[in-house]
Amino acid sequence: MTINEETALKEIKSRGYWKVKIIPSEYQKKRFAISECKKIVIDNQVRLRGVFYPHTDWASEIFAGDDYAEYISSVPNHKEVWRLYQSGQFIQYRGFWEDWLPNFRQDINFSTNRIVLESGGSVKSILMTLYTVTEIFSFMARLASKYDAYKKTDLSIRLSNVQDRSLVVDSILRTLHRQYVCRTNEINYSGVFSASDLIGNSHDLALDVVVDIFQKFNWDNADLKTILKTDQEKFLKGII
Repeated sequence: MTINEETALKEIKSRGYWKVKIIPSEYQKKRFAISECKKIVIDNQVRLRGVFYPHTDWASEIFAGDDYAEYISSVPNHKEVWRLYQSGQFIQYRGFWEDWLPNFRQDINFSTNRIVLESGGSVKSILMTLYTVTEIFSFMARLASKYDAYKKTDLSIRLSNVQDRSLVVDSILRTLHRQYVCRTNEINYSGVFSASDLIGNSHDLALDVVVDIFQKFNWDNADLKTILKTDQEKFLKGII
């Protein structure tokens, strides 16, 4: 582990963060050359907003480790570290934007959100959560469509430092009927997906995971998936 990586991970873990692991179900230690690992990420990035998934930028190189390619973000207010190993295993730590964007709390100071903000509690954006999970599954679908390594894939997603964190809406035109709060420090999800599942159904699979996450915030709306699907479709069309 490099000093820069140690510093970056310590900073990420000091607040809310995502940990994502995408692992080929069949292990092969030297499946890709390290140079291929770099190219795989660049060629399959999901570029639906200013920060890509997985992210790279001109100021931070993707550098080679012993058996992996690694990126450490240098973008202000965007905290991310990821590795793609030669085995095809992808591991990513990404800080919640809600905890790092300097004006985020000011920008959402309306409607039901005020109750949360006035209490000083931490928050989780509904749309940012939806967008991130959709990007994860879109990235997996791209990998599955191009590389035999991902014909069957294990996925794990962890949201950490979420205890007493409340959901907030992102538009003044929306409101929540009450406060929805997570009472555990971690939210964990895991699943195994075939290439055909991912290629043909990644967006719907992402919605299932988002609903599962929001249920851990005690939001149990029977129409939640339908509501989120409209927002997801807009995001995929570049309307955010």
